[in-house]
Amino acid sequence: MPYHILSAPCLRIIQDKNTGLTSLMDIVDTAFVEQDKEPSLPHFKLFSKWGKSTPEKEAEKFDVKLSLSGPTITRKKQLDKFSVEIPQNASGVTIILDLGAIKVKESGLWFIHITFKTDSKNKWKEVCVLPFMVRSKSLNIEKSRKEG
Repeated sequence: MPYHILSAPCLRIIQDKNTGLTSLMDIVDTAFVEQDKEPSLPHFKLFSKWGKSTPEKEAEKFDVKLSLSGPTITRKKQLDKFSVEIPQNASGVTIILDLGAIKVKESGLWFIHITFKTDSKNKWKEVCVLPFMVRSKSLNIEKSRKEG
């Protein structure tokens, strides 16, 4: 059975081809949007690591769904849905998704929900909720910072 290890929304993700190491940079926990414009989160990526308990076992296939909820969304809005396979003799898999810019309706606390299921008979199981704060950025505050 696959299991979720870690997920993080980041502005940049760097993978070193020589060492196989991955660096998560600029993790998004707060986003600022301009007060006079339609709120939109910055273009960001989602890093997600999944594992399986018995690597020698045959390949594990499962579906993953990403959803958004927040102050103005009473029902989760689906952002993405995709299939994942952890190959036989592998202990896990790393997924890096380019989510692009996400439009939000207002400032406040928002959440990215990560759910998965292993086959069509199973129900979706939520494995991770990533909170982030969206704040309005006043243009007057920015001007005073630049002048000061």
